[in-house]
Amino acid sequence: MDITDFMDQKISINILNAAQGPAGQSGAQLRRRLTEHGLRLPLLGNDDETANREYTRQFVLDRDAEIGKQFGLTYGEAYHHIGPEPAKIEDYVRKNAVRL
Repeated sequence: MDITDFMDQKISINILNAAQGPAGQSGAQLRRRLTEHGLRLPLLGNDDETANREYTRQFVLDRDAEIGKQFGLTYGEAYHHIGPEPAKIEDYVRKNAVRL
């Protein structure tokens, strides 16, 4: 599925969901760590917001670019359908219930 039009939203959500994911403030932290060592990644820009967004795009959501590339898209997500739950209880009752 083509998700190119939604990537900015997906990046923002991943940054906000810092407690359950690898995004959060990781870009800003990496930028600060590199600065302490006299290094800079141009990708991370000059401010925390840019660093976090581009870190998330490049390193956290990179699989979306890889999936998209397979189908000629900028970004994509693979989906699979999970149908309704089987009627386990009803099936069991139908097979095993006895008359009173």
